[in-house]
Amino acid sequence: MDSTAMRNNLQEFYKTSKDKLLKLKAEIEEIETDNEKQLMENQLQESKIVELEIQNNQISKENKENRVTIMELNKEKASLTAQNRELKKEIEEIDKDIETIKLDNQYKIKVLQNDIEHINIMKETNLKILKNKETQEQMNEDKLNLQIKEYMKEIQKYKNLIEELHEQDNERNKLIVQETVEMTKFLENL
Repeated sequence: MDSTAMRNNLQEFYKTSKDKLLKLKAEIEEIETDNEKQLMENQLQESKIVELEIQNNQISKENKENRVTIMELNKEKASLTAQNRELKKEIEEIDKDIETIKLDNQYKIKVLQNDIEHINIMKETNLKILKNKETQEQMNEDKLNLQIKEYMKEIQKYKNLIEELHEQDNERNKLIVQETVEMTKFLENL
């Protein structure tokens, strides 16, 4: 293979490696952008969790307040026991609803926490994979750079050899010219 083709192959290979590294870098930046978006979504989910917990606390507080009110009404108005029974039934239903809401909210919180954990694990895994790819590409690039240096040494060696041959040709040409001049003089003298 001649040195021009070798050089072209090396340049093409170097360009391809560089393009791959740039592409990997772009992919890393894209994943980091996606991770930032996901972090924002996670923060929104966490704020929803806090809101649901506040709602649970408010509902529990309201439930306690309702119980206190019912107990006071029972003490003050013994004649209204039928109404109190109805209120107790309503409170029981509210308690059931509250428990249902609490269970539902706890389930939602658990799902959100699992999603957040899964996303964080996936993010870490993706970052590790990309870092490994980047390391491998860097190793490949370093190896190629070493090969390029070796080829450059070989090319320089051939250049030096060509220069040496040119110098020898020039010396031979001088000798031939000198011999021709001498031969011409000799022939003229005859």
